[in-house]
Amino acid sequence: MSYFVVLVLSIGLMVGCTENASKTADMILTNGTIYTEDANNTVAKNVAVKDGKILSVGTTSDIENYKGASTQIIDLKCETVMPGFFDSHMHPAMSAVDYVFSVVVSDVSGVESYAKKIKEFAVANPDLKVIQGAGYYRSDWDELGPRKETLDAIDSTSPIIMLSNDGHSMWVNSKALKMDEITKDTPNPEGGIIQKDPKTGEPSGLLQESAMDLMKDISIKYSKEQYKEAILWVQKLLNSRGIANVFDANANLDNPNYY
Repeated sequence: MSYFVVLVLSIGLMVGCTENASKTADMILTNGTIYTEDANNTVAKNVAVKDGKILSVGTTSDIENYKGASTQIIDLKCETVMPGFFDSHMHPAMSAVDYVFSVVVSDVSGVESYAKKIKEFAVANPDLKVIQGAGYYRSDWDELGPRKETLDAIDSTSPIIMLSNDGHSMWVNSKALKMDEITKDTPNPEGGIIQKDPKTGEPSGLLQESAMDLMKDISIKYSKEQYKEAILWVQKLLNSRGIANVFDANANLDNPNYY
């Protein structure tokens, strides 16, 4: 079985460099496939590291210059090393505030499990004017989707707004629908769907695509400081998984705190 070793380091690649030969490496990785990600897509077998920075990558003889009595030598046994992954499509800040300041249910599945976590969060945060969260899976329901009645049983006096795991639908309770004046007579917005009970015609509790924008006025408005705190939290999480760069695919210019 093959593994990737990911180095999240300050990259200063000097292939075959002897200029820093006087420096002693803290760690040397040897006998591997080292993807340097430099302009020439250089692949080497060895890398020397000191104080979290790469001193050199190159041949065995190049790296020998950085070996000292206290240097840790790690034989990669032909495994692969990369300087860090780049995730080319994420919504880091938008998602991170949910994880830090609201209820996230993506670690469980099933309607009962979702309801349990949301209720626990509501009980633990009685002063919140809006119970907000994310992470449910649309596939846990039939074609009509999640029902408002499940959330009504948790709290019928405060709006509850839950964003789906994929970010394309929203599960809300009756209070949220009432506050936004969404009724059986409310038409679908362009590019969106207000799911309605086929028997009664009443909104069922699922808003899809652009219909989610109807909840903007009552959704929690996170502060700039909250976004900062969340970004620092998710940065640490991503680095721990070897992700060194991300592209935010939704820099919301309409939200100055987010932007």
